[in-house]
Amino acid sequence: MMVLVFTATFAIGKPSRALYYLTMMIVNCYFTIMMKLILHRPRPYMVEDSDIKVNGFSSEFGDPSGHTMSCAQVLTTMFLDLNANFKAKNSYLFIGFMSIILVIVGYSRMFNGVHSLDQVIYGALIGLWIAFFGH
Repeated sequence: MMVLVFTATFAIGKPSRALYYLTMMIVNCYFTIMMKLILHRPRPYMVEDSDIKVNGFSSEFGDPSGHTMSCAQVLTTMFLDLNANFKAKNSYLFIGFMSIILVIVGYSRMFNGVHSLDQVIYGALIGLWIAFFGH
């Protein structure tokens, strides 16, 4: 999703904004990898007594949820950038839309059995922190 935002921003002639989005994407990837290596928390299906049926398989550790972290970071970065540049009047609508998308992504990660609730919440909080800190 961030690659699409980066490409569209660059295509409309805003290379400085595109560089900002690219930098945020790189920071997000770095934090995802580092947090998974530091925490070493298994995914729910990696536990021996687990009855979870998995749609897909990953050998990486599960904490934090990278998809949820990326979603929270991308949407919050877009909101902060648009709100700072255009003084959006309907910012509550975007916050509502952002929250719904974030809940859907988090729920889908839990529904597929690849993350637990705490991993999803932790990923969302780190994504929000990266967006606010980077802005």
